[in-house]
Amino acid sequence: MQAAVSTIGLDIAKSVFQVHGVDADGQVVIRRKLKRRYVLAFFEKLRPCLVGMEATEDFTIQNERRERLSP
Repeated sequence: MQAAVSTIGLDIAKSVFQVHGVDADGQVVIRRKLKRRYVLAFFEKLRPCLVGMEATEDFTIQNERRERLSP
């Protein structure tokens, strides 16, 4: 089932992540909740695919700070 995943949507949170995966036809093939500690292991088992994730305000602010501080 997971080999057919072409796109993953990842909703990030402090401790539980929501994973929504579809195949090339747009059919849902994965819908799961993952604790933070299992996210990396989950993605290591998948074939390469497109991953979309939200950019929270905190994440955006951190990236802007990093860009300003880099030489």
